[in-house]
Amino acid sequence: VIFPMRTKKEEYTKVVYRTLGAVTNFRFLSIEPVDTEKEDGRYKISKVLYTVDSFGTEKPFVAETAFEDVYASRGISFVDRHGITRYFVISDSASDGKIFIDEVPPMIEKE
Repeated sequence: VIFPMRTKKEEYTKVVYRTLGAVTNFRFLSIEPVDTEKEDGRYKISKVLYTVDSFGTEKPFVAETAFEDVYASRGISFVDRHGITRYFVISDSASDGKIFIDEVPPMIEKE
């Protein structure tokens, strides 16, 4: 489980990711929707922004990013303790400043 937290600094938001257990191959991603008309939760990875081989409860991962589009532009992926790669999109609510993290179907990996 990932717990995002927000601190706002000008146009950037610092997001702190914590887990309840160890994960591997943690990636912070630049993403885009596959088809904005369908809004079916499918995303493709534009760029891998940062990777961490092993990530656990002892030290959080902190990323500073901007939330600027209507569609989620940042995501994460990791391999859980069962060996399954999981994908999440990170978005914010302009109205109340909350951050949302939603699990999505496997993303299309960049070529």
